[in-house]
Amino acid sequence: MQGEKLQNRVTIQDIAREVDMSIATVSAVLGNKSHCYASEKTKTMIREKAREMGYRPNLLARSLKNGRTHTIGLVSSAIQNEINANEVVCLTNGLLAYGYTTQVIYDRGETILRKKACETLIDHGCDAIVIYGHLFEEELPVIRRFPTPVYHIDMTAEHLLPGRTIYINYKTGIMEAMECLNALGHENFYFIGGRWTGIQQDPRYRLFCNYCRKTGVSDPENRMLLTRSFKELNADQIENIIEHHPDVTAFIATNDIWALRVMQILHETGRKVPDDFSVVGFDDITASEVCIPSLSSIRQPVKEAAEEVIKMLMNELEGKNFPVQNEIPCRLVKRDSIGKARTHQLKFTIKGKKQK
Repeated sequence: MQGEKLQNRVTIQDIAREVDMSIATVSAVLGNKSHCYASEKTKTMIREKAREMGYRPNLLARSLKNGRTHTIGLVSSAIQNEINANEVVCLTNGLLAYGYTTQVIYDRGETILRKKACETLIDHGCDAIVIYGHLFEEELPVIRRFPTPVYHIDMTAEHLLPGRTIYINYKTGIMEAMECLNALGHENFYFIGGRWTGIQQDPRYRLFCNYCRKTGVSDPENRMLLTRSFKELNADQIENIIEHHPDVTAFIATNDIWALRVMQILHETGRKVPDDFSVVGFDDITASEVCIPSLSSIRQPVKEAAEEVIKMLMNELEGKNFPVQNEIPCRLVKRDSIGKARTHQLKFTIKGKKQK
């Protein structure tokens, strides 16, 4: 069966015979070669005949000839994260439009696995690699020694790979969110997020601390609740925050999943969003728009970042001259979970605690 398929495959020789032209001319036209001197009428006729006959180029043969595989390696930290998954989809679809396929490896955000992923993609002949996620400075010497160009979609503003970095500017969106809350009378915030290695380098963490200090909060590190998973976040923890920090009127979450968990707990304990507390998430995932109340969130420009890194790739690999926007801002998407800061006193409603 496989031999029959190979025998039936339309070749450049078959097309040349049908149009009564040389193999060299047909090859130059179908390969979009710059030295092809055939007229536009001839080029159109050859391409139409190729389509009519069901011609498909032999990419393996082409890669052996020019030393390129037209494959891009993608390294991402997690597939279960909607944002990471969307980034991979946008990159895959965008590269396909230029004739490139992708190989995807997930590194779980671990430096050792990331190095192994890059080495595997290089061994498989990828023309370039795109890393989506946080890089640590100690990884750079190894990455710079790779024989394959490595690009980075970055969120830290450190531009660790100059000329090959698309920077997603978290600061713009976080400042928009904090200033929006401040304009509504909110002066005291609480940060809810994940406890992971390198949290101090997370721009969301750092920007929250900086803004709090700027507005007169001297101890922002003591206005944070970090858990290993959103599932570990519980009503007792939230109620403890409310009891010990009665001035807090808004929660800022490291992503939408944590924000939705906060809203769930507030609802279950009789708190109202946004009447009692405003809540802001990060990422703008699908669920943030359809939950009740709808979640205000800082949108990550996933599609835009993919488009810009693809321009970088095509400029280097295909000799294109696309203008590239190296920095893309996040933006606040304001929805129903943000309101005016409360002026009324709260009561404790958790089972087992007396109302005050």
